[in-house]
Amino acid sequence: MLEEKKIVDTIYTAMQKKFGSTQSIYRLTDPQSPVNVKNWLPTGCTPLDIIISNRMKRGIPSGRISVINGLKQTGKSLLLATILAKAQALDAITVFIDNEFAVDKSFYDAIGLDTSRLIYLNLEYIEDILQAIEDITIEIRKDEGNRNIVIGVDSVAGAKTKADLTNDYDKSGYNTQKAIILSQKLPKIVSLIAKFDVAMIFTQQLRTGLGIQFGDKFVNASGGMALDFYASLIIRLKQIAKIKSNDGLVVGTKITAKTEKNRMGPPFKTADFEIYFDSGIDDSKSCLEMLEKYGAIEGKISKSIVPGELLTKLTEAGLWQPNEKFRNDRWRELMNNPIFYNIIGEELARLNVVKYSGFMGDESNITEPAPEE
Repeated sequence: MLEEKKIVDTIYTAMQKKFGSTQSIYRLTDPQSPVNVKNWLPTGCTPLDIIISNRMKRGIPSGRISVINGLKQTGKSLLLATILAKAQALDAITVFIDNEFAVDKSFYDAIGLDTSRLIYLNLEYIEDILQAIEDITIEIRKDEGNRNIVIGVDSVAGAKTKADLTNDYDKSGYNTQKAIILSQKLPKIVSLIAKFDVAMIFTQQLRTGLGIQFGDKFVNASGGMALDFYASLIIRLKQIAKIKSNDGLVVGTKITAKTEKNRMGPPFKTADFEIYFDSGIDDSKSCLEMLEKYGAIEGKISKSIVPGELLTKLTEAGLWQPNEKFRNDRWRELMNNPIFYNIIGEELARLNVVKYSGFMGDESNITEPAPEE
């Protein structure tokens, strides 16, 4: 064992001498290694935070590329804005690069995004966007060595290339320029944000592929597959319902989020949340519905906490009576209590976090064919 450790130390020393001036050589046990996620940023939806990180209430990782995609009206821009608002609450430096000319300041104010602290850039070309990401990251890190940095781009589909100004749209292949540029530039961006610990978030519009009869019929609107390849996290949003008031007015929408790709935890997990047009994501409701899904809350009209470990924790904290009936207004009030929220978060993590031990397979598992590519 000592001989093996000596060999490992020798190899690391040799590699640091050879590449140390141009690249960083780390051990995986080193806390400063760029492969370790140092900071996590909440999304505004606690169940979504947990299924992304596979940890207790974490969220979007720093030092990685994350992609939020979906069809129209699925809350991509809103989720990005909410992440920026939550990051500001943690004293992060927030940057928003927009090319869709669709910013609503009054709505940003409603969800808690302080636009006076937001670095806003309107850049139309993908070349300029990628260069700005590089320049801003280096400039901020000169003066703010330890603060979180979050850069959001809305959206990849909306960005043009400089070649689009001169190309004829009727010529075959004119729309491949963006994919080529992303393939060339993203490797550098990946290394940069890992080194400087930046949370990089892109939104990407999906479209329905024509003539696709098998497999996933949704494809990126433009930009090819480079962004998906270099992303550590891809969240796909899908609208599952519209929310109407008693007088029939549509006041919100219900969304399901699925981790299509996830290098921080198991993929293909889902979390539902509601978005209201006047206030944003309803985290309280999303937590409640996930508890109901797993049977931690029972009943339909008059609900009560299921007797068990969750009830014990709440009663010991003096937040719930053993026979207390559940009410929605009471739930919302308690969710603002940090102690109550932590207990609920721990329960959600217990229900969702996959521990890497044991064996999940059994004879009742069902094998489904993978989509054709």
